[in-house]
Formats: sequence, C-alpha cells, structure tokens
Amino acid sequence: MIQTLRLRAAMIAALLISWSAVGQYVPNYAVSTSSGTYAPIATGTSFGTSTNDDQSFLDGANPTANVGPGIDIGFDFVFNGQIMNKLGVNANGFIALGYNGVTISSSYGGFTTTQNLVKGFNHDLQSHPTGDLRVATVGTAPNRQCVIQWTNYKKYGSTFNTDTINFQIRLVETSNNIALVYGKNRTAYTGTSYRPTLGLSSNGAMLALGGTTWTTTPTTFRS
Repeated sequence: MIQTLRLRAAMIAALLISWSAVGQYVPNYAVSTSSGTYAPIATGTSFGTSTNDDQSFLDGANPTANVGPGIDIGFDFVFNGQIMNKLGVNANGFIALGYNGVTISSSYGGFTTTQNLVKGFNHDLQSHPTGDLRVATVGTAPNRQCVIQWTNYKKYGSTFNTDTINFQIRLVETSNNIALVYGKNRTAYTGTSYRPTLGLSSNGAMLALGGTTWTTTPTTFRS
C-alpha cells in the first residue's frame, strides 16, 4: 500500500504567503492511495544497530542527541511552504525536517509538537536482530527521492518472532510529494491499545491519517 501526500500545486503560493503573514496554518495536502511493488533500498547509510530502540539520528555520530546538523536530504524539499534540506530519523517510525539543522524528539503516538514531522508508522518500535534503519537519496535530478527505510522492526517488547514491520518514507524532488510506502507487515499481537499514527505535523498544525489497530489474529499486509 502506498500513501501519497501531495501538496496542491495551486495552493503553493498562498501557503508561502500565509506562513509569513499568519505564522500557523493546517497543512493543505491532498491524500491518495495506490498499490504497487515494495522496492527496498540497500544503498545509502545505515543508522544505529540492530538493537535500535527510541534513538534519534541527526548526523550518525550521536544517537542520543535531539538537536543536530541533520542528515542531507540531497535536494531542497518544500514542506508546508518551507524549504528543507536536512532530516533527522527516529527509530519509532518518524522523521523530522529542517533547514541546515534539525530538532527531533523520541516521542511517539501524537502530534503535540511544533516540529516538522512526517510519521510513517509512529509508535514505540524497536529493531529485530536482523533489523536495519537506512537513509538513501536515489535517482537523478530533478527526479530524485530521499528514502528513509525501516526494515524488520517490531512493536516494543514483543516476544513474537514472526512480528515484522517494513515501511518507507519517500520525499520526492520537484513535486514535493511525500509517499508512505508499506511492505510486508505481520504481527501476532492480540491487544487493541497499540495504535501507530500516520501523518504530518508542522508549526503546531497537523494532518493525521489516523491510527491503526492490530488485529486479533495474525495477519499479513502486503503492498
């Protein structure tokens, strides 16, 4: 399943003006869905280890920092009317964006923040022993994509060996689209309180795509 968040082209100028004049507005994004083949990346930089749990990465050197220089996106990316060129990634399924620097937290579950966030599958996650958290910029200008990928993650504390969570956040050059892309995901968790969140937040406003609840029987979801 691919969730694409597309900034309405007709609204770009108005959003830029509104940001300057008003200082806060709800992100004006259109949402569409499509199905396709999940394409994992193997290039770029792997952050942390297979024991990742709550860590934030802003430069690869200090996984406990909440403020740092950020990871290069590889191109200027317009997010909610602002140019971004850096990102920070958190093991809990989200990224923060910034310009020449990033502020990020290890929070999960809500949108009560003024940070520029994209949440692909945000809750209390941790890596499997075979897990990987990776960032790569792929393609050629002006059609590059910055791909942030979680491979073989699971619900924190899960003892189910079959639990796997695989997904990507893709930042698309030129169109400034954001794609939330999901691969094979499976859980044997039978509770109903675990609700990962998906969506955007910026300057205190948000676009929430809603939470999802684990099913009561093992289920596999594929793209």
